[in-house]
Amino acid sequence: VEDGRSNPAINTDIFPDTPTTVWFWSATADAGNPGKTWLVNFYQGNDDLYDNDFINHTVRFVRGGQSSGTAFTATDAFTDNHNGTVTHQKTGLTWMQCAMGQTWSNAACAGSPITYTWLDAMALTSVFAGASDWRLPSKAELLSIVDYSRYSPAINTEVFPDAPSNVFWTSTIYAYNAYYAWSVIFDNGSDSNDSRTNRLAVRLVRGVQSPAVLGGVNLTAKLSESADPVKSGANLTYTAMVKNKGQADASGVLLRFYLPKKLELVSAPADCSKSSSVVTCSIGVVAAREIVKRAVVVKFHKAGGASVTVAVSSNEKDTKPKDNTAHAVTAVVP
Repeated sequence: VEDGRSNPAINTDIFPDTPTTVWFWSATADAGNPGKTWLVNFYQGNDDLYDNDFINHTVRFVRGGQSSGTAFTATDAFTDNHNGTVTHQKTGLTWMQCAMGQTWSNAACAGSPITYTWLDAMALTSVFAGASDWRLPSKAELLSIVDYSRYSPAINTEVFPDAPSNVFWTSTIYAYNAYYAWSVIFDNGSDSNDSRTNRLAVRLVRGVQSPAVLGGVNLTAKLSESADPVKSGANLTYTAMVKNKGQADASGVLLRFYLPKKLELVSAPADCSKSSSVVTCSIGVVAAREIVKRAVVVKFHKAGGASVTVAVSSNEKDTKPKDNTAHAVTAVVP
């Protein structure tokens, strides 16, 4: 499953023509009900449980080293750091043994977890066990500590004592709808997607950066015109479309229209202002996978040709800055 894609949620360069209207069997049984088995759907990349005997589903085979939830979360696969953290030898990630809100004391986690909105969870910082680079895990990272041989909670409680069965946030945006993010339900280990305004539990991690975080911000700009050619003295609309193709939200987004000096600005959106020949629009936050548009209306008073450029920027470093600009050349006729 590739969480940055939907319909299908898989790399189609490697797995071409993967169907999205069917479910694929796994070999993993439900620990709470052995009569059911886990499946995966590649439309959105989510999983579910179905009865073993009554429904036919699709299969994709694999060969090589066996991988299962039970083996992946074995106690001896973790190094106890004796400070309220454990390091997973297979992934190199270091985990807090307690959920946020619980207190580590005498090799146990006291209290109940605190719940957060997704944005608050992403902004969480903590100094714990001598480290300050704790962060929210990606979907793949959080699923790596699920133990499918257990339920309620579906986690190794020798490694994570007093672990609650709550739903926990991940840092991974839901590609099908950027206003949602992925979560993991530790009652049975299934994944889900929740509105980012919901309040869920959090377990922090540090170490190897997740692919979702590494995906970062990737703003793109496109520019279109309402007419070409356009008559001198007639109104012309330039529409800029900004899309964040990255996995992380972009903040402090500014969109700039660079206009020829011989052009008259007729109107612009309320969040845009003109200084000299540049119109700057203060967009603010553009969520991962979100698209926003701004349009300015202009007027040319002389025939000839004109070139308009738009450029988009944010507070974050863009992973592909070459597509942050776009251009349009317009012919102006008498």
